[in-house]
Amino acid sequence: MASLHLYVVFQDKYNRKHRIPITIFDTSLGCRWAGLVIQNQKVFSDKKLHYTFSNYTLTDLERIHDLLNSVLKKINKVYDRQLPIFLNTTVLDKTILNDLHEEFEIYGTRLDVLSLLPDFSKDLHNNFLLLNELIHSVEDLIKNNDDGHRPIPTMSTLFDYYPQTEFYKIEEIDRLHLKTDFRWGSVYLGYNTLGKDWLKIALDNDIDVIKRDMVKTQSRFSCETWINFGSDDWSNHNSRQFEKWYRCLPKELQEKVPIDNLNKLSLGRFEIGHVSLNDYFLKYHNNINDWMTPNHPIKKKWNEEVFSTFRK
Repeated sequence: MASLHLYVVFQDKYNRKHRIPITIFDTSLGCRWAGLVIQNQKVFSDKKLHYTFSNYTLTDLERIHDLLNSVLKKINKVYDRQLPIFLNTTVLDKTILNDLHEEFEIYGTRLDVLSLLPDFSKDLHNNFLLLNELIHSVEDLIKNNDDGHRPIPTMSTLFDYYPQTEFYKIEEIDRLHLKTDFRWGSVYLGYNTLGKDWLKIALDNDIDVIKRDMVKTQSRFSCETWINFGSDDWSNHNSRQFEKWYRCLPKELQEKVPIDNLNKLSLGRFEIGHVSLNDYFLKYHNNINDWMTPNHPIKKKWNEEVFSTFRK
C-alpha cells in the first residue's frame, strides 16, 4: 500500500478557490475510506456533497443564535414535541445544549416510525440535522470563549456524500488508529453515529446519557470525514481528563463505563491522514518549521484570516 495524495477544494465567501492538499495514510482503514470515496464519485450524479463548517468566531455568536432559533421554529411548526426558543445568547450554555442534543437523539430513535407516516416531512429531517450541526458550532464557540488558554480556536470541517448508501464496519485492527489527542490539520473519520460516544460524554459532562444507557460507540464508517483545525493536543490530555472524569463518577455510573475493555470503550476518533504542508500553506507563510510546531501562532492566524472565510 502507498499513501494517497489528494486535494479538498474549498470556496471562500469571496468565491476564491483553495486547494488544500491531503495525505491519507497507507493503512487498511485509509484504503477502505478511499474505496468508499471512489464508489461515491462513480455515482455522483445521484449524490450531493454535504458539508458543514465550524469556523465561526465569537463575533458570529448572534448570527448563530438567530440561525438556531430559526431552525427550532421550523421544527416546532411540524413536530409533535415543542423545542425551546432562546431569547438571548446568554442562555446558550452546556446544559441547554445537552438538552437540545437529547431531543435530537429522541428524534433519531423515533425516525423509523415517523418516516412511515404519510405527512412525514424531509424538511423536518434536514432541520434536525442542521440543529445538530448548530449545537456543535455553539459548543465550539463556548469552548473557545471559556478555554482562553487554548492557543488556537476550535475550528474544523466535516463532509460526506449524501445520501449515505455505502458503509464499512469498524474492524478491531482499526482501533490502532484511535486518537484522543487531536492535532491541527489532522484528518479523521467522521463519527457517523447518532448519539454520543464516551469521550464526547466526558468532555460535555453529559451524565444523563449514561443514566439513560444511550452511549453509542462507532461501529461503522462512511465517507464522512472530519478535518480538525483546532489546537494541537499533547501528552494524552483528553485521555487523562477522561480518567479524572471517570474517577469522579458515582460508583453506580462507573459500573456502566467499560473501563476494563478498551476496545469496547473505543475512546477517541479514527485518524486517517493529515493536510500536507506544501506550497499552499508555504505561500501564506514560508517557514515550514513554524507550521510543524505545535500551536504555533501562524496556525491561529491562518484560521482567523483564511479558514474562517470558507463557505463551500
